[in-house]
Amino acid sequence: MPTKRDLARRLAIQEWTAAAAELKKLKERELALRFALIIAEFGAQQVDTAGTSSMTYEDKSALKVEVKRSAKVDQAKIEPAIAKLVEAAGDVGQLLADRLIAWKASASITELLKLKPEHAAMFDDVISIELGAPSLEYIPAK
Repeated sequence: MPTKRDLARRLAIQEWTAAAAELKKLKERELALRFALIIAEFGAQQVDTAGTSSMTYEDKSALKVEVKRSAKVDQAKIEPAIAKLVEAAGDVGQLLADRLIAWKASASITELLKLKPEHAAMFDDVISIELGAPSLEYIPAK
């Protein structure tokens, strides 16, 4: 016979999995409604055009749509492409490459934790470590 704690845990898992499924459906619905509204009010071309547009209505309410661009860099191909630019344009090519590609510093927590404490302390003012939101997965019994 299940204990009260077992029943409470089962109920909490059921509520959480139901809420997660509902949230997924709501996100999908919100995205579909957003696209439909953008197309209806701004035209189909707006979803494929980077920039910001707004529309103000008679009651002074407004809709604002913003389409952002994002760039992804193929890490395996970037160095050869930069080398070609530098070869073709010399120092100017290097300046262009430096402006085109932003190299961002990132820290390896694993490597930081391997350092001797006195060495790790040198990065106390440089690297901050924060915990992210925990993930949770329900694995039903088979």
